[in-house]
Amino acid sequence: MKRLLAAFLLAGCATPPAATFVLGADGRADVTIRLAPTVQAAARAWHGADVFAYDVNLLVEQEGAFVDPPASLTAVVLPANPRAVFTGLAPGRYEAHVTARGNQGGTAADTVLNATKPAVVAFTLGESPTVAVALDDVPFSATVRLPGTADLPKWATKVDAKLIAGARTIPLTYTPAQGGHFANVRGDVHYQLSLAVYSPTGKTTVTIPDFVIPRQDGLETVVTPVFPTPDPPTGTLLNTYAVPGGAFAVAVDGADHLWVANNKGNTATKLDLAGHVLATLGVGTKPSGVAVDRADGTVWVTNLNSSTVSKIVNDAVVATYATGGFSFPGGVAVDADHTAWIGLAFAGAVAALKPDGQSLPGAPFATGGGTAAVAIDPTNGTVWAVNKDDNSYSRIAGGVVTKYLMANGPAGLAIAPDRTIWIASTTDGVLHRLNSDGSQAGVTQLISGTSAVAVDPTSGAAWVGAQAINGVSKVNANGTLVGHFPAATFPAGVAIDAHHHVWVVGNIGVQGFVSELAP
Repeated sequence: MKRLLAAFLLAGCATPPAATFVLGADGRADVTIRLAPTVQAAARAWHGADVFAYDVNLLVEQEGAFVDPPASLTAVVLPANPRAVFTGLAPGRYEAHVTARGNQGGTAADTVLNATKPAVVAFTLGESPTVAVALDDVPFSATVRLPGTADLPKWATKVDAKLIAGARTIPLTYTPAQGGHFANVRGDVHYQLSLAVYSPTGKTTVTIPDFVIPRQDGLETVVTPVFPTPDPPTGTLLNTYAVPGGAFAVAVDGADHLWVANNKGNTATKLDLAGHVLATLGVGTKPSGVAVDRADGTVWVTNLNSSTVSKIVNDAVVATYATGGFSFPGGVAVDADHTAWIGLAFAGAVAALKPDGQSLPGAPFATGGGTAAVAIDPTNGTVWAVNKDDNSYSRIAGGVVTKYLMANGPAGLAIAPDRTIWIASTTDGVLHRLNSDGSQAGVTQLISGTSAVAVDPTSGAAWVGAQAINGVSKVNANGTLVGHFPAATFPAGVAIDAHHHVWVVGNIGVQGFVSELAP
């Protein structure tokens, strides 16, 4: 029995790839079809990896027509092992059909690549036929360039990208420093293109719901989609700014300026939301509290060691009022009548100063030992205070003080627009949620060292300084803990601006820090 050799050669050239069968004798024979191991096509942006396999099928001639023989003569030829063997062929006339199968432009899992250009040749044993396998024209292959360091926000640490077309998903994960791209993307396909952008606290996803690259046969191109700007995940640390003097308290005015009390620098600093210092004012000794009258922009700063309060108008200290003896003023809040209510830690009382510095009748009001934070009910003007040293909180309404007991050193206090009262106990790290009448509504366990509290005026969520983690904790309006997030070192004050961003102040030694977190 003779063995006949057929060589099937493909090459990356400008002309279509070809296959050649060489047969040289009569009689039964084995036929080996051999393919070149490297498969490249120069035209239409085809790549070697696009071809998965070749199906080679032999038909036999009977009564003038080529039909499938009684026993199938079919072989699958892989580019990695490029040969097929047909054994014991009887003398006669045959027809070879070659089908190229592969991944068309990176989107179809198993596609016929020469469907419109069949590769067929008829031969008789002993002849030397040649068959050309020309790949179909296909949409061009494109590269989709994804955002990198220059295009993504600085808080981004990792990106997950997806191209989705029907049931097919092409995933990609990269870091902003590396950048990312999808290669060999097919044109004229409707994709959903999505980015999941990560920060250390979570991720946010942006999408282009209908992303199409127009077909341009024979071209290679790079496409750069424009995504919506991703919102940072909750608690993402966006910026940290240094302020001299050991930042201890912070408030936001009606023009979106930050006011920071620097208790180790004896100053108050005014900054814009980009961290630029707009003014630095000398106040009293060890300023520890700051509040803004949102109606007229007046800023009040309490000075713990000098037992005074400074009044700032138009970026200038216009008055300084004594709070009496060694009263040690700390927390401060301003009501709708422009009266400043001030917690007097050493005196265990709350002072009430009118705009001219005069006390309201009956003030100061005895509340309890170590009176610290003060807040005002936005609906009826009721004043609430927490008394850290004797584990209590107090209500002042109509000049009458009502005292309630609470364990473990209440220190932080804020009132939500719905009149919910939030009190943080620093010793056990518990956040208490109270009804407007002072009764308990629930508790949320946080981390020891809880300090200042601020409430988002829209969502009602509470943000609480967490000194044990040098950060803040977020609690939803219903008392559910959202998470703990890093922020300023030794956080002492928290405030929320009109954009719902959270501002946290803290210090290391005499250096103060102001940190901005995403809502």
